[in-house]
Amino acid sequence: MKKFKKLLIATILLFSFAFIAVGYAALSSQLFATGTASTLYAEVPGIKIIGIGIESTTGGAKDLGSNYEAPTNVICFANATQTSSITYKITVENTSGATYWYRGIVFSNTLSGYQNNLVNQPDSIVVTTKDKPTDTSGTFDTEDWVPPYTVREFYVTYTFGAKARGDLKTIINFSFGEKVLSYGDEVLAILNTPERYEIISNAFNELYQETGSTVLGNVGADAALFEELFDSKLELDGQKVTLLIERKDVDGKQTGDGYEPSGPAGCEYTLYLTTQDPTTGKPTVYAVTYTTDQNGEWRQIGELYEGTASMGTYVDSDGSSHTVFNVGTWAAVKKTYVIFSYGGRTAQYMVGHSGGNAYQSQTTIKELMSMEDIELYNMLDDHPLLRDTYNALKEHQNSDAAEVVLLRNAYNNAVQYYNVRNEGKEFKVIRGVYTRAEIIANLEALAQAMEYYQQTHQTNHG
Repeated sequence: MKKFKKLLIATILLFSFAFIAVGYAALSSQLFATGTASTLYAEVPGIKIIGIGIESTTGGAKDLGSNYEAPTNVICFANATQTSSITYKITVENTSGATYWYRGIVFSNTLSGYQNNLVNQPDSIVVTTKDKPTDTSGTFDTEDWVPPYTVREFYVTYTFGAKARGDLKTIINFSFGEKVLSYGDEVLAILNTPERYEIISNAFNELYQETGSTVLGNVGADAALFEELFDSKLELDGQKVTLLIERKDVDGKQTGDGYEPSGPAGCEYTLYLTTQDPTTGKPTVYAVTYTTDQNGEWRQIGELYEGTASMGTYVDSDGSSHTVFNVGTWAAVKKTYVIFSYGGRTAQYMVGHSGGNAYQSQTTIKELMSMEDIELYNMLDDHPLLRDTYNALKEHQNSDAAEVVLLRNAYNNAVQYYNVRNEGKEFKVIRGVYTRAEIIANLEALAQAMEYYQQTHQTNHG
């Protein structure tokens, strides 16, 4: 495994950067009193605020110079003489290949010089996050996200009650984080970045030539490769994430890539991951698969499936053996997956149902990736999601607003599986050509893009 060890060293040199992880408590103790953006912290891939502005005020409230502090802290400095409010527009940027989800506000009520003890207390300072400035409730919530490499705006209203008077200064962290599928986003980013793809592809090539294995993981000596390839720390909510990636043909099609100089062809990359103890029992293991489209770009097929796996042995690049879950034993649990609900109609399907029909009983990745599901296709025919997207894009055909561009791209990716007739009034899934896995990932992306469009689109975007 000498070549592989050299590859690890080269990877470390190539992707080495100064990564500084600053906890909220440590950060809050070093904040500038002026509220200007700090240059004390190295920029790391992830989510950050890049702008804040006053959207509106009521009741005579005055902003006295509110600003933000890296990465997602807002210093609100305002004056209130009566019940009143200020609404701010906050712009965040996701500079990573992973999706970041909003989690809520975090703050300390013991900071000197700040009135954080008044936040979300009766008749004091109520903080409400919104998708749009005219929303009357907290519509920007834990179901909201910022896609990879995008900018998103949301709105925050500070309402000052009877116990909040005079000059008031608060500092609140608007917390964002990752979910399990975020690691799938990062695998996709690796596969679609030539330099990073070459590294992981060569690692698999060498591994296969030397041992015949098709699985790499962040286990033992091989963990260094994954730590350098992934932008984010391999943890989720403080728990270590164990990742195993298998390079193998699972859809029976000539998509994907092949081993060089010789070996299996038409291979997909399937990511298996868990936050549970990977060394005992049958942990819950999630799986998601990637292949290439007609343009050679890597994309997701199927979705993030929940399953379990039994224990096996993993041999790292040093030749050391480690007990870890065996991807060859992975089986999907019985579960219904909702692709989307829109316009009063839900598109869903079941997997892992031993007593179900032919469309519902799949448990292995190969079965899940090769199934054609006529029951589901019937649900997807003439779905209002497609018609409404068609009409929205027709209305905004010249718009370059981010949410319209996202919707347009998602629609173009999804509509290839349909015959479209009667000027967007009829959409029929093409039968006998595509698997369920090929279709649903792009349709889920379309549903998310439509939700994102509805949450973020402003009439002044055109």
